[in-house]
Amino acid sequence: MPGKITLPGGLDFRGYRLANGETSKPLLHASGAIMHDGERVGTDLLLFDLSPLQGALLTTTWSNICILDDARTRRVELDPITQMPEIFPASECLTVREHLTGDKQPRTFRLTDPDGASILAFMRPLGDYNWEVHMNSQVSEVYAQVTNDIIISIAIIALLSLVAGLVVWRSLQPLMHALVSQTSEIARSTEELRLAHQVFEHTQEAIAICKTDFTIVRANPAFLDRAQTTARELSGRNMMEFLDAGNQDRDPVGERLHRQLIAEGAWQGEVWLRHPKDEVFPNLLTVSAVRNHQGQISQYILTFSDISERVKNEKQMARLAHYDQLTGLPNRAALENYLQQAIEQARRSNGHFALMFLDLDKFKPVNDTHGHPVGDELLRVVAKRLKHCMRSGDIVGRTGGDEFVVITGPLNGDDGARHIAEKMIATLNEVFQIQGHTIGIGASVGIALYPDNGMTAEDLMREADAAMYRVKAGGRNNLAYA
Repeated sequence: MPGKITLPGGLDFRGYRLANGETSKPLLHASGAIMHDGERVGTDLLLFDLSPLQGALLTTTWSNICILDDARTRRVELDPITQMPEIFPASECLTVREHLTGDKQPRTFRLTDPDGASILAFMRPLGDYNWEVHMNSQVSEVYAQVTNDIIISIAIIALLSLVAGLVVWRSLQPLMHALVSQTSEIARSTEELRLAHQVFEHTQEAIAICKTDFTIVRANPAFLDRAQTTARELSGRNMMEFLDAGNQDRDPVGERLHRQLIAEGAWQGEVWLRHPKDEVFPNLLTVSAVRNHQGQISQYILTFSDISERVKNEKQMARLAHYDQLTGLPNRAALENYLQQAIEQARRSNGHFALMFLDLDKFKPVNDTHGHPVGDELLRVVAKRLKHCMRSGDIVGRTGGDEFVVITGPLNGDDGARHIAEKMIATLNEVFQIQGHTIGIGASVGIALYPDNGMTAEDLMREADAAMYRVKAGGRNNLAYA
């Protein structure tokens, strides 16, 4: 300690400047006068380390404790990092933030924190000293033990009631058994009928009951809604009026149904349920036979499951598998199929067509200068321009990056391919306005002719690719034949 310090009065928390120039950790001090023959001859100064307060100041996520001076300028609280008592500004104490004041009397407040939790705040003075203890805690935690005691009491009461009920039930079991035996069969039948009716009326599956000739006997609300008809309009009509096998199947639904129902007594397949306005949508139809006591088929139960979403997803998956997601053009897999079809068609008709590989010039600087979103938008606009250049029988696709492929329809000569390629190059040489940027690019086109440059897809692709790279090496923005 320094030789000369200011002696404080009363009880306080503070740090002391040490002889080496550093400041001590916060200490609790108390001082008192030393008297001799009625005269003050000295002062007792007691300094206490605050470590013993560590346990008292421990807090949780739902409570907080701090010691504040009356002036609301300082607070003693655990440091969140060192977990040791430190002196901090008073502003972080909840009661100070809420502008709650004490009057040297114990006080209790009820608050609501920013998260909406109910808080109880307690203020207690430390005797005659100028310090107060402030504590706040969530109401739910304050009364948690009481709530647990109530729950345990209720559980015990419920358990005792259960035990008592069990004893009574065991005493009456013989009588109840006789009564249940007499009524169980009726109850079971009634419940089954009720459940069957509830399922029939409220299920989302469309259900219809038909005679053996598929005359409709009854249909549930889901079927009426799906077929956009009423029970009165449906009476006496034949189910085949509502069914369509779809464009992919020319075999009449009725014939397939009869063949399999006669052989196996059940049938399942995809059909299209037709609306009165001739609109159709896909369903999975399950037909089950109902037999009488002699084992003969008396009725059919038809259950329709709407698979529109599944069919839509399948079409979407097929599109993702065969079309470029960025431009909407056929992708590499689809182009390979188109090329094989073009070869087979040309072989049968002894015709000619061209395969063109097109690579954009100066596309990489667009991405480097303006960013990939601009580059992607440029590719979409390029795809639109290329489609407008094509004839009705020509196909343009994207294989990836800035590379495009064109499969022409039948050609009368080599000049037809040149005309298409020159038109594409001229179109792509026109400036593009993309997201406020004026962009100029070009195109290098390599052309392979069937059957002059190859009679297989691999040969044509190799030759067109090689021709395109010759254009790239020779200055770009031009075309070359294989």
